[in-house]
Amino acid sequence: MPPPQRLTLYGAKAICRFLKISESGYYRWLRNQGKPGARQFLLVKIQGIISEHPDNKNYGVRRVQAALAQKGTHVSLRTVYRTISEAGLIHRHRRPHGITKTDTETQDRENLIKRNFSADKLYIPELLTAPYRCLNRTLLLVERT
Repeated sequence: MPPPQRLTLYGAKAICRFLKISESGYYRWLRNQGKPGARQFLLVKIQGIISEHPDNKNYGVRRVQAALAQKGTHVSLRTVYRTISEAGLIHRHRRPHGITKTDTETQDRENLIKRNFSADKLYIPELLTAPYRCLNRTLLLVERT
């Protein structure tokens, strides 16, 4: 690999001194630049887990971490998340924030059942009107005298 143009002008020692990094650290970085890192090895293992079964494509970060731990690779949740998201394998299942999604068309429809759900009188449960006592976390009804 040919050295960068600025290196030939100033030299590695002067540039490292200017950037306040060690010269040995620069050469270590230069030597390891083309080699795969630990995350790339982890990504290969994750892709192996996902390719084992078609349902594994729905695996989230926690499930992938558990599968890695079962195979003997113990990594943090954050490392698994970063590796999966950098590779574009993250599966995000968004849950709706409500039970139903209504639009104005649904709200303006006619009442086809024609049932009246209004009450004639206010219903108060008997438990609220009856005198009661609490004994050892048990609700006891007291007879009226």
